[in-house]
Amino acid sequence: MCLRGLLAGVPVWLVTAANPQVGRWLSQDEFPSNRTNRIRRELRLEPPTPPGLFDLPPA
Repeated sequence: MCLRGLLAGVPVWLVTAANPQVGRWLSQDEFPSNRTNRIRRELRLEPPTPPGLFDLPPA
């Protein structure tokens, strides 16, 4: 979820304990490039269009 936010331009503050004042900013560079590329491809996909009322399923 953090990587998706970063790729969408949302700053991500990582909080690892109960105190939200203690944390750090994440960057895209901290994620493996293959994961970053996969998420980029997924974000470009549009949701499938639902079938029409009278469409028949493929045989």
